[in-house]
Amino acid sequence: MSHTAIAKCSRLDASQSPSSSSPSVSFKITAAGSHVRGQIILQGAITGKSVSALKSFFENITAAPVASWRLDMKGLELLSFAGLRHLARFASARRRNGAAVRIVGIHENIFATLLDMKLLDLFLWAD
Repeated sequence: MSHTAIAKCSRLDASQSPSSSSPSVSFKITAAGSHVRGQIILQGAITGKSVSALKSFFENITAAPVASWRLDMKGLELLSFAGLRHLARFASARRRNGAAVRIVGIHENIFATLLDMKLLDLFLWAD
């Protein structure tokens, strides 16, 4: 049996009015026995001001003792180069600490960018 230890959803750029392209992130951390899992959902267009909020988000959840992360980016239409850099740093640091980051959904634009930048190997991929 698992239970949710932490859950949060927030807009990354409060200056934008809420819409489908508003940058947002949500996450939850669940525990099943001693195995702690995290799920992150990125949505909208993460550029400009929202990139620094994304960086802060990743810095804040880095301390969580999570063994495996699920990353859903189906609703993430656009991710700036700076945002991509923060995502890659997060995934790389998790791997160094023995945690897996598995992509369970991805927008075709983001997949193409990860492919072009040769960053696909930072992640595990859902079937």
